[in-house]
Amino acid sequence: MTVDDGKARTDRYAESGVETVWVTPKVPSWFFEIPGLQVSEDSDALSVHRGCLSRRGFHNWQRPDPFEFSRFVRALASSKLTVQTLRCWHSEELPYGQSTTLRSFTNPVAWVKPAEWETEATAQAKSDAEDEREERQRELHAQRVRDLNERQQRLAPLVVQAAERATGWVARAGDPRARGDIPASSRTYAFGVPVFVQTNGTDQLWAVVCPVESRIGSWARHKWKGVTVFVDSEAERRRLVTALHDEVRVQLL
Repeated sequence: MTVDDGKARTDRYAESGVETVWVTPKVPSWFFEIPGLQVSEDSDALSVHRGCLSRRGFHNWQRPDPFEFSRFVRALASSKLTVQTLRCWHSEELPYGQSTTLRSFTNPVAWVKPAEWETEATAQAKSDAEDEREERQRELHAQRVRDLNERQQRLAPLVVQAAERATGWVARAGDPRARGDIPASSRTYAFGVPVFVQTNGTDQLWAVVCPVESRIGSWARHKWKGVTVFVDSEAERRRLVTALHDEVRVQLL
């Protein structure tokens, strides 16, 4: 029986209200893909070796010691076992010829205790919520970075023109030691774009375009004395005035 065959037959039985347990003495391709048990005959008793898993921590499920098949039947009949698709990797040493081989199963379908499944489901829901929160934060941060870059790219040429008009010297956006007209901002300028003017062969910082408020430390109040910080909105100007303690000029362009 192939995996697709097993899933189709299991689904068809479920539509008729029949709960299915596939029992086999081997570990076929469909094992841990549909509700199954691997059994073996020890003495006169049929025992379960694989197919049931016990929780040992979040995403950590282990195979219990072999137990009698009749015990499985009683547990299933009394709703003490439920079949679930686990969101984890599960590996087991399986017989392979005269030796064994390690085989891994992705999201195994296994028989578990309802209480352990509820604990796992609660932990998974909490983890999913945290992942979603972190993903929203990453998306928000990425959007803020894109918005910042757009403002900087738009304002930097205007600030260069203002610098040349005000000083009569050649001005450029970006650190003179870097390549490109407007290279990626760095911590040195609080992730803003620096604008330099060249006076008598010396590059002098004249302005910083749209630095990031949270990246401005006490160092900026000293290194940026005499430098103008240009921003794109009144709200941004007020935030940076506060961050710079009114010691650096912040101008709305």
